[in-house]
Amino acid sequence: MNNRRLAIALTALVFTTSAVSALTVINNGPEEITIGIDDGATETVHKVPAGKSTAVTDVCVKGCGVTGPWGYSYMARPADSLVVKDSSLTIEGERVASQHADSCWAVQRWIGLCDK
Repeated sequence: MNNRRLAIALTALVFTTSAVSALTVINNGPEEITIGIDDGATETVHKVPAGKSTAVTDVCVKGCGVTGPWGYSYMARPADSLVVKDSSLTIEGERVASQHADSCWAVQRWIGLCDK
């Protein structure tokens, strides 16, 4: 009987929790930053306080362009973690050089051509 209750509880837990991937922006700088997110249908502006992070769940569901103090638009995936410090952008521990803004690298990564 206890195994059946456990199975029912686990099933209920699986169906009530959803794995929503959210774009996360982490501000490691000393000042608040403003970012713009364009997912094609909507454009939104978000502020991230100094030393804080924000998870953006209402936009960037399938991917989006993100602009900020780094000076170019980065094509992000919904589950990306963008780290900003001193006007530099880092994604998942890898520094994104500003020359990528003038190439098709960001778009190629977004559609999966640059995956490792």
